[in-house]
Amino acid sequence: MLFLAVVVTAAFLYSSKNTFDYTETASNVLFNLKRLEKNEFKLESEILKSKFFLYYDYNKIYQPILEIKSIIKQLKNGHLKSKVHKNTYMLLEKYENKIHEKENDIYKFETLNSAIKNSQIYIPELSLKYLQLNSNLDISYYLLVNKAVSTIFLLQNSMDMNFISDLKIYYEMLKNYNVEDNPEMEQFHKTFLLHLRVILKNFSIYQQEFKKAVF
Repeated sequence: MLFLAVVVTAAFLYSSKNTFDYTETASNVLFNLKRLEKNEFKLESEILKSKFFLYYDYNKIYQPILEIKSIIKQLKNGHLKSKVHKNTYMLLEKYENKIHEKENDIYKFETLNSAIKNSQIYIPELSLKYLQLNSNLDISYYLLVNKAVSTIFLLQNSMDMNFISDLKIYYEMLKNYNVEDNPEMEQFHKTFLLHLRVILKNFSIYQQEFKKAVF
């Protein structure tokens, strides 16, 4: 989408050159077009941070979006309304539509990101809780739990969908364990499997929405 912002700038420079439009007003338009590019870089940077940081303030994503919308409004109501800049104005409208689409994509990504982050944070805590619940460890069960935790970490940081296959195997193996003789352990088991299901169910869509939000 940033490429489109550059195209809008190029179109404006071309029309200005052909009409000798080097006034102070034209300089101000160019300044605002550059601000669009700057805020897009900031927006994509914040989206990346929201993915990789465990704790993130999503308001930081919407600050550059609001700034971009404000700049577009200024540009549409100003110098670009001139017939001379008709093509630039049309490109700006196309850019505005892309911003609306991107905002929707970001919202979808943000929703999935929050759900997956919640499980990503909680699952390692559950692994530690297992140690507290059991004086006599089932080593094979505990190893599976830790393999699942490690796989989730690798999956989130690499976005390599091959790790999903590994996680499915660990999930199925854990699901077959019988822990009904211990109520606390049974609750732990159900909760752990629930968080694994959240990741298995949503990660593929999450990856798609992340790509749409960034690119």
